Order: sequence, then structure tokens, then C-alpha cells
Amino acid sequence: MTAVNGEPHLRMQLPLSAKPPSGVTDALRDLHIERARIHNSLGEALAFSQVAQQQPPVDGTLDVDLPMLRTLAKESVQYPQLELAYEGRWRRRSFFPRFIYQASVSALADSYRYYLVWLAREVFFRHSEFHPVDEAMVRAHPDYDSVHEDEIRIDLPGELIGATLRDMFDEPYACLVNRYNDTFEVVLHEADGQLSFDQARTLIAARDVARGGVGSETHQFLEEAKRRLGALLPPFSRELPSLKLDFAWLLETMDLLLVHCTRIDGAMRERWTTTAG
Repeated sequence: MTAVNGEPHLRMQLPLSAKPPSGVTDALRDLHIERARIHNSLGEALAFSQVAQQQPPVDGTLDVDLPMLRTLAKESVQYPQLELAYEGRWRRRSFFPRFIYQASVSALADSYRYYLVWLAREVFFRHSEFHPVDEAMVRAHPDYDSVHEDEIRIDLPGELIGATLRDMFDEPYACLVNRYNDTFEVVLHEADGQLSFDQARTLIAARDVARGGVGSETHQFLEEAKRRLGALLPPFSRELPSLKLDFAWLLETMDLLLVHCTRIDGAMRERWTTTAG
């Protein structure tokens, strides 16, 4: 973020490429695509918002003719670097920027959880030792009396994996971190890592606040962090639970998250078979 005429400006380069590096898992490829989608949608939405405020609509119609905002697949558009003055004016008329900000925070947090679960799925389906099936489990299956045993033996591992993945989607983040350590022997947050446990939990807490679903776990985390650090974690405002429009924090977190997941991806590929081989 820079200052132009004393007013904070946000720099965004559009479009952000969604092309992932070679030799990575499908889970990381999907994360690259989703991260680019969030970044580019955010930049275009903010540009439209600023244009709309600089050129008030006449008779409910806004005439915008900016090549950088064309998104048709047939067009090859060279996007410039955007400098968006998002303080001041947006504080007075902040509904749309706040909406796209909260949506982007939610999407980014969800993409991280999805990445971790999808990566685990890749490993589970290639390593039967994580969900072994024995004769007692086959006989205890609710369809045992109506379906051939061989069909149950074929389907049961997938059912067990599905149940585990559902748990991973729903469990607290700390439990997911422990699961990766205990199950895959992969540490999600190293001491010198790019994204700390607190930073990851901050993103998740921001998602919860944005959706208005702050539970006891999120509230406790925010209060403990405030006591420990003597200040609020960005991007929270003084009145908990509430978010401020901190787009610089959001973009920085996007970058840190991708580096963080790239390291995890490499650690998982070293130990287990994935879609990368």
C-alpha cells in the first residue's frame, strides 16, 4: 500500500495468473486457481466501485468504458496496475467495498480448509493403510444382509474416507493441525514458516466475523490474542467482533497462504503418494 496526496492507495496487478507450477498436487492447483479468482474478482469489483463513486450514475445508469474491466474470454486485455484510494470516500459509502471485502475473506479462508481436506483425500485414496477394512467391519455394515460381501469390501474404504473428510471439514482448526501431524507426520506451522498458527487462526476468525457466526472458540481466540499481544490482531476493529476494511492485510495473507500451502504440498509429496506422483 502507498500514499498518494496523503491518502492511502492500494496497488493491485491485474490479472493475477492462475497457472500453477508443474509437479504439484491437484489440491494445490485448485488453490492457485481459487486464489487468482479471489484476487481478480476483488480488483475488478473495487475498480468498478471507485469508478461509480467518481462518476455518479445519471438516471440510474453508469457508463463505464474501461478496457481493463473487460473479462470476456475472447478478448486479450492488458490490465494496468490499479491504484485504488480506498480510505476516506469508502468510509463514508462503504457498503459495497465492505461486502466484497467480507466475501473475499470468507472465500480465502474456505479455500485454505478445502485445500487441506482435498490434499488429505489424495493421500487417503492412494494409501489403504489409513482406512483398513476387516471382516468384522464388513459384517457390521448395515447392508450386509442385502449386498454381496465383495461389494461391501470395495465400497467400505470410500465410505470411511468420506466420513473422515467430513470430520476434517467441520473440526476446529487446532484439531486439523494435530491430525496432519499425527496422521501424515507433516507439521503445518513450522517455527520459521511463512504463515504462523496465529495468522491462520486470524484468517479463520475473520471469516467467522464476516459471516456473523462468531462462536465461543473464535471469540476466545480473539480475546486471548488481544491479552497476549496487548493489541488487536489485524484486521479487527476496536469493537469485537468487527472487521475493518484492511485490503492490504487481505492481499498479504493471500500471498503468505500460497507460500505456506506450497511448503505443505512439498512435505506431503515427500512422504506420501499424491496426484503429483
